[in-house]
Amino acid sequence: MTTPLYAKLGMTPDQLQAMAAGIQTQIPLGRFGTPEEIAATVLHLMSSESGFIVGTEIIADGGMSQM
Repeated sequence: MTTPLYAKLGMTPDQLQAMAAGIQTQIPLGRFGTPEEIAATVLHLMSSESGFIVGTEIIADGGMSQM
């Protein structure tokens, strides 16, 4: 987990690691996404290549919402 939000939960590093491991078992790709991957999705939606995409949700969660 690279998001600083998790460090604000008041958990010990071991607790955070255990929580991260539990979350990762629910993600089909088996890992957290990176900020760069989310940025790439945003950049694609901002580009002319996505000009035909309208009225939909783009869920960038490694497949977690599909489980």
